[in-house]
Amino acid sequence: MQASPLLANILLSIATLIFILLVGGIYLKPMPGGDYRVGYAWSALILNLAFILLIGLSMLAIGWRGGFQWVAAGSDKRLGLLLLGFLVIAITVGASGMGEGSGWIARVLTIAMPMAVLTTGYLLANDNLAGGVPASIARWMTLLVFGVSGVFASVFVVASMMPRLQGIFHTLTYDRSKLDSFEEGILVNIDNCDLSKDMMFLLIHTDANRKGIIRERALAKIKTRPDWQEELVRGLEVGWTEEVFTFLASNEVENKSLFPEPVRRGVLKLAELVRKAIKESRELSAGQYTWEVDRVLRTVDKYTGMGVDYLPAVRELRAAFDQSSPFTKPALRAAKMLDKWIKKRQG
Repeated sequence: MQASPLLANILLSIATLIFILLVGGIYLKPMPGGDYRVGYAWSALILNLAFILLIGLSMLAIGWRGGFQWVAAGSDKRLGLLLLGFLVIAITVGASGMGEGSGWIARVLTIAMPMAVLTTGYLLANDNLAGGVPASIARWMTLLVFGVSGVFASVFVVASMMPRLQGIFHTLTYDRSKLDSFEEGILVNIDNCDLSKDMMFLLIHTDANRKGIIRERALAKIKTRPDWQEELVRGLEVGWTEEVFTFLASNEVENKSLFPEPVRRGVLKLAELVRKAIKESRELSAGQYTWEVDRVLRTVDKYTGMGVDYLPAVRELRAAFDQSSPFTKPALRAAKMLDKWIKKRQG
């Protein structure tokens, strides 16, 4: 004996009432301004979610009474196709109902697609109703709803992913030898830099991840100053630690013996700066100081074995991250980087 269509009809009736509310209270009214806009958006979201849920439940009720037996011969295949159909219907109804998409097609789908879904549901749920309509019509309507929803859902998903796909394409096709206007400006600033006053400002451009032409231009400019290495040493001692460590982590120096002890003092200087910054900073992010710590550790590794024990200085830098703050302080990844380095050096 075939199950009663009562449950499916109740679910479809409630879905119909929600659709009427959407059309009369949302779709046919202009979006309000100010604070009312938020309530409008929440109402559209909640009603659309309720409609989609009820359609899903009604599909289960129709399937329970055998309304989808014609979809596929095997139950597993049938279930898979119905789940896919529900997914694309949900995306189409939800996206169009929330104002996604543009043009007249999207606007038509906002009302036409829920109406088609409801009509098809009633035909599939009620044998006596379908009795006046050839069974093939109900099935063709189901396929049409699934098909149109599938096309719209595919377009919507692709459109949503397009910015990311464009970003990936840009990354894959990025020409590191080509400069944009901003980078051209960087080259001009490098060429015009007064090394007697502003050499430290060029060090950021010597990092290994900088575009080659910029990095090479900055390195060449810096090395035109006869005492550029001594200036790097001075920078470690007077507070330009982040900039100097950026240079040392990615580049070699001509007189390496100048740097082991200044590097140690530079680590201690950075510890002072970090401690002060955490104590006074109102906002800290979990990723803060990871750049600086990475450059410090890479530099220390390069000068290890040259007569200076860097472990105490690195421990002091790590202790700086335990500085209390009067403001919210997240778990800093830089501290974990230091813990890992210290643990490895301790054996």
